[in-house]
Amino acid sequence: MRRVFIAGCASAVVALTVLGAMGQPDPRPGDGADRTARPRDRREPRWARDWEQRLDEDIAWLREKGLDDYADKIAELRTQQSSPEKRGELFKAVGKVRQVRFLIDRQPEQGAKALKAMQLESRISRLAQQWQAADKAGDDEARRQAGVELRKQLEQQFDARLEFTRALIEDIKRRLEEHQAELKQQEQLRARLIDTRFQELTQGGPTKEADDAPLGVPGMPGDGPAALPGAPKPPPASGDMPPQ
Repeated sequence: MRRVFIAGCASAVVALTVLGAMGQPDPRPGDGADRTARPRDRREPRWARDWEQRLDEDIAWLREKGLDDYADKIAELRTQQSSPEKRGELFKAVGKVRQVRFLIDRQPEQGAKALKAMQLESRISRLAQQWQAADKAGDDEARRQAGVELRKQLEQQFDARLEFTRALIEDIKRRLEEHQAELKQQEQLRARLIDTRFQELTQGGPTKEADDAPLGVPGMPGDGPAALPGAPKPPPASGDMPPQ
């Protein structure tokens, strides 16, 4: 029971983390040079090769989704990862991408919204650059047009974030109702569960508290009420935390 609830909360935390990151300004994209390929030393340890391979996959995924500015940013940081500061920026950027990919794989509906927010942020970044360039050049009309479109995209981004958060809240409510139902069932079967555990302990059965025992109730059978005939099995865990 605890693992199911924790797994569900973990997915919600991941989604909120992604959503929060979408509103943060991103570093400017690179100059367009293709930095995807990186010559590798055969003496590199396996973990380093795996890291580089996953970076290749992240960059290819970004380009597939039309997020070339994100791909360029990661490719540029990749060439500078000998610097602790740049490596930290790379970890942060890659973590954001992998969180979105994790959501798409495990919770497609939320993942699609997270990807949309990421694409909106990409457009906003480009429009902000256009506005700054027009302002620097003194082109009032170009600046006005960029400003109108920038505000429009910001409104869409804000609405998308609200929709995303509402969906998360509904998902948390649903999970809470499921666990409240499980708790009610445990309360109804309290005496039977205690008798079952008592028999285990006095007839040479297991003496350690099971991993799945209800939180704060030591000594319950491993599957709680689901261990009894006719009781429903708990739902499976919803997934693991995303790779970092």
